[in-house]
Amino acid sequence: MARMAGPLANPGDLAAESSGEAVRAWGRLGYPRRALRLHAAATLIAQDHDGRVPRDPVELRALPGIGEYTAAAVSAFALATQPPSWTPMSAVCWLGLAAVRPCQQ
Repeated sequence: MARMAGPLANPGDLAAESSGEAVRAWGRLGYPRRALRLHAAATLIAQDHDGRVPRDPVELRALPGIGEYTAAAVSAFALATQPPSWTPMSAVCWLGLAAVRPCQQ
């Protein structure tokens, strides 16, 4: 993971490497297909988006390996463009917090 967060941390650098190198850098994180999809997404970002991660959730979802949940998470946390997506567990957590500390108006 350190290799993915270091020299291959931006789409242009990752796209410049072979897909095999992306899998090697992914190491023992499991699910090597994720590394292949990440490499494919980085290649498209480098080619079609001038090396910048798209801010539009529709464009994000068009990238390999990026579904609705991942696009929402990237938008919320990396790009700060939309609120985080909801899952059943996050809804339960928020409802639990609201019961403990109700919102004040």
